[in-house]
Formats: sequence, C-alpha cells, structure tokens
Amino acid sequence: MHMRVYCVAAMFIFAISGCMSTRSGSPPIGATRVPCPANQCEEIVVTVVETGTMAEPACKVEKVSIPVASIAGEPAGPKALRWVLNDPDHSPYEFSKVDWKFAIVFKDEGADPNGVFSNATVSGKRLSIMFQHKTTASANGYSYGITVRRSTGGQFCTTLDPWFVG
Repeated sequence: MHMRVYCVAAMFIFAISGCMSTRSGSPPIGATRVPCPANQCEEIVVTVVETGTMAEPACKVEKVSIPVASIAGEPAGPKALRWVLNDPDHSPYEFSKVDWKFAIVFKDEGADPNGVFSNATVSGKRLSIMFQHKTTASANGYSYGITVRRSTGGQFCTTLDPWFVG
C-alpha cells in the first residue's frame, strides 16, 4: 500500500515539475524582453566573475545586460547583435574562438536550420552576428550559450544561457 502511494506521489511531482519547466522555444516565464528597434540592438554587456580560489581559479559568465533581446514585430531587413565583455580594456577574459566551444552557440535543436546565425565574428573582447530578419506572425525564441575564457592560460568559464526573440 505504501509503495502505491509513493509511486502516485512521485508521478504527480514529475508531472507538476514538467508543467513548471520552460518549454523549448520560449524564454523563462517573467523574463523581461528588451526591444531592439533599429537595425542594431544596443551592445549586450557580458559580466564575468571569479568563482574559485587562488589554488583552484574558476570563473563564470554571471549575467548579460539584456537577458532577452527581442526584435519581434520589427521590420524585416539586416540586423546586428553585439556583445562586449564588461570593462573590455582591462578584462582578463575573451570570447572563445575555439571551434568545439565557440563564443556563441544557439542551443535549441533546429534553432538555426538555415544557418542565419552562423556568421558570428569574435574580436577579442567583442562578439557580433549580422543576419537578415524576416518578420513572422509569431516570434521564435532562441536560447544561446555565451562562452568566455581567460585571455592567458585559456581556461573556460562556466557558460550562461540567455535568450534572443525574433
């Protein structure tokens, strides 16, 4: 009898947690969308912090100034997204140029089937993507990962996964 109650309870918790999770293709519930009204969003500032010790240094991408950048409803045409590390002149970090762990990757399966976002360019402390925006009736959400590493030594920082809506 107790086993049946535990099984039912476990199934209920599993079902509820599935309903509360963010579904693929949409930003987290309650996330503020920042519109990008021109052909270029304002520069998205990436903040990196130290999380380790002197003996075991570690870092992570803590936040971005625009957690959900949105061009939904904007006219079709060329657009640009740009990221910069906070304090770029003195930052000990850079966007990754390593092929297998590049500076930006769109995470959802099939998120970029036509390679629209595949032309990302990295210039040390800056990252940019140019693409053709096509206005659609419903906006698509794209989860992406930002990868940063130390400029000296090449240690990777923990990645952050913000959103882009277009």
